[in-house]
Amino acid sequence: MSTETRIRVEALDGDGQSVTLRLSDRGYAAQGSQGAGEGPVDWIDGLETLPVLTRSMGLDLDPARSADTGVSAVTLANRGGQWDHLRDWAWGRAITVLEGPADAPTAQFTPVLTGIVERADVGWSGVDLILRDRLADLRDRPITEATLAGTSTGGGLGAEGGPSLAGRPVPTGWGVVEALSPVEVNPHDTLYRLGPYHALDAAADGGAPLTIGDSYPDLDSLVAATLAPGEVAGCPALGVIRPAAPPDGAFTVSARFHADSS
Repeated sequence: MSTETRIRVEALDGDGQSVTLRLSDRGYAAQGSQGAGEGPVDWIDGLETLPVLTRSMGLDLDPARSADTGVSAVTLANRGGQWDHLRDWAWGRAITVLEGPADAPTAQFTPVLTGIVERADVGWSGVDLILRDRLADLRDRPITEATLAGTSTGGGLGAEGGPSLAGRPVPTGWGVVEALSPVEVNPHDTLYRLGPYHALDAAADGGAPLTIGDSYPDLDSLVAATLAPGEVAGCPALGVIRPAAPPDGAFTVSARFHADSS
């Protein structure tokens, strides 16, 4: 059975309107019973070069080095100038590559690659759609965009850190993280921040275990709470914790992040 590749590309045209390009390496007209569920949508026969995805990782498996990823361009035939108008389009939107049986409805196709079109390089004989895969797109984004305000310069002034911490990303985590060092964000109220969490599993002061106390719904109730010596309480929604007294040594906690409440 022969196969067919179809590519769906999202963009903004020269008038700023959202448009979708549907391309095929052999063409497909969704008509009659074949078009059921697709509407009257044609897939234009115009693909000259299909994308190839490559990913590689160093043999030393060095955790400090990320995996390299690359995607080759999609090339459209343009010898008649039919795609010259793509110069005026805005990109940066999704592309989906699908494969399936030739001349079959698109519902029978399987997505094999999703990515982003960075730009279109329009030439006299062809148009290269320059791609990035989703991994590259995510790698260039910060894990969190929330930052500390640096305004907690006294008691009762929140958990935003002092001026030296202004602009620093608010901590966050995933899964179970053990022996992490939370950020001291208000020494006047003995507040530390580790990012929104599900539960505290353990805490220690210089290796000496501390007792995990109650959780509180907001910062005011956490600060107002009376804690027993050696106790640590927290506000999971804000990711703020408070030991009963300033630690004498390194303050570490083990926490579960983004866990289901069940």
